Amino acid sequence: MKSNIILFILIILILSSCEKNENEFECEAIILSAVNTGIVMCTNDPYDLKFISGIDMVESVTDSNYQIVDSVYAVVNLPEELKKEGLIIKLNIRELKSGEGPTCYNFEMPIFIGPVVYVTNAEKK
Repeated sequence: MKSNIILFILIILILSSCEKNENEFECEAIILSAVNTGIVMCTNDPYDLKFISGIDMVESVTDSNYQIVDSVYAVVNLPEELKKEGLIIKLNIRELKSGEGPTCYNFEMPIFIGPVVYVTNAEKK
């Protein structure tokens, strides 16, 4: 009986020490364009992507108070080699953590660019 209790406690400790990735989701998207243009400049180099799969997962990691048009969201942390308009990519995303989001300006005035997600991994499809 004592050995069962010790085994049970060890299993609980091992399982609780594992890192969970419950809030990271795999999706597919088409790269539309950089958010940074001559008029809008942002930190953290966000890109607009049109998500073509996993949109319900994308919605689960963004602020639902904003109306999204045509499944287009801004993303940050997109690898440099994938920043090509029209490219279809497979990516893993998660909710932004504090300090990861872009700060955008339009003629030196702060602006909001819409919901943004963080890319944890991406590759060409």
